[in-house]
Amino acid sequence: MTLPRRQAWFLAVALIVNLLRLGGPRAGEAHACGCAVAANADESVVEESFEKSAAVFSGKVVKVEEAPSVPPDGDDPFLGPVTFEVEEAWKGASEGSVVVYGQGPEAGCGRNFEEGETYLVYAYRTDDYLATDYCGRTKPVELASSDLRELDAARGSLPDTGGPGASPLEAMIVTGVALSMLTAAALVSRGIPRD
Repeated sequence: MTLPRRQAWFLAVALIVNLLRLGGPRAGEAHACGCAVAANADESVVEESFEKSAAVFSGKVVKVEEAPSVPPDGDDPFLGPVTFEVEEAWKGASEGSVVVYGQGPEAGCGRNFEEGETYLVYAYRTDDYLATDYCGRTKPVELASSDLRELDAARGSLPDTGGPGASPLEAMIVTGVALSMLTAAALVSRGIPRD
């Protein structure tokens, strides 16, 4: 069985394109760390990152320890600890120093923190420690102006900051009223004869 000429041409072009992609300009870049979504400065991404983070703060790096050369046993982090002196906190951190695990090569999801530099840190909680990684929004503060504007603008309304918001009791009452209204509407619509 032979392929029609058009199909053979299509397969040849597809093969060449795929071979070029494999050996293209980024062929030497291999990362074990894969990020599901590229972070950008969109305000909804900042808000979502804030909500998912256990701590959000800006801080100056005062100490960097390298990642272990071999994977640790148990639940210990594989990335090295970085000690920050907190300058401003939006969530989960207070004045003083905070240790966040995240130092290491990008291929292992780490970041290359520099002593003396200031960063905007979005940290998540893993077991008993805070961590950040290459896939998150943590970045040098000079590259975080859009994040900082969004965080400052929403300071009083972001969740878990002590700002205005509904208490759990208020949320239960509103939910109960809404369910009661839906139930009443369903009962009334059943009782109305249709033409």
